[in-house]
Amino acid sequence: RDAKSLLKDHLGDNYSAIRLIELDQAPNPIEIGQALHRLTAMKTVPNIFISGKHVGGNEELQHLNRQGQLKPMLQEAGLCAIRPRDRIPATQVRIIVPDGDGAAIRTIDSSKLFEGKKVVMFGVPAAFSPSCSERHLPGFLEKREDFAKMGVDEIVCVSVNDGFVMKAWAMSKKAVGKITVVADGNGELIAKMGLLVDATKGGMGFRGRRFAAVVKDGVVQHIAIDKPMQTDESTAEKILPAMAKL
Repeated sequence: RDAKSLLKDHLGDNYSAIRLIELDQAPNPIEIGQALHRLTAMKTVPNIFISGKHVGGNEELQHLNRQGQLKPMLQEAGLCAIRPRDRIPATQVRIIVPDGDGAAIRTIDSSKLFEGKKVVMFGVPAAFSPSCSERHLPGFLEKREDFAKMGVDEIVCVSVNDGFVMKAWAMSKKAVGKITVVADGNGELIAKMGLLVDATKGGMGFRGRRFAAVVKDGVVQHIAIDKPMQTDESTAEKILPAMAKL
């Protein structure tokens, strides 16, 4: 297969998000070719860049794919979102745990949240934001018993916020000890899942997409990702019937 076909397989609908320059159709192909040669020392095409890093041509791309390295690169670039049958990436996160009458912050490897368990995981763009606080999180709190009846061992909520913000939010919503609230402060977990978005134009830095997933022993069985500014497909009300079909 050529590079285009391979990238289309991995990216799906996101293939349209990549910048593709066809030299034979460019107005200045010689100048572009010369510039690429100076930059990469390659005289052949394609020249492939991921997140500004030159990875080589078709042969190098195929090698990355065979080694299992291509998909993680595309996910961290925000081009390839995690899918069913993918494993939740392992990275350090902070969780909010009960501590007497309050709560504490504890560091854990994300893989430990899913080992040997059936988990419903949902992600919100920002703690304390209206949709997250008034609809998304409350929906999962209200449906906890319904999820438990379907064999769910734990409900996990993750956001690209620091541990102190997530602790305050969890306490304010009385979620501590009911839902495992996860602070992905640097966005490392969400980035590896391919769900990190640039919200700097809105003054919010980098955030996670709104989503919900059913995860069994660390492997995604089902995932629903909402469109920007929407809270629809990833709600507890939508995930419950989706689980019945698994």
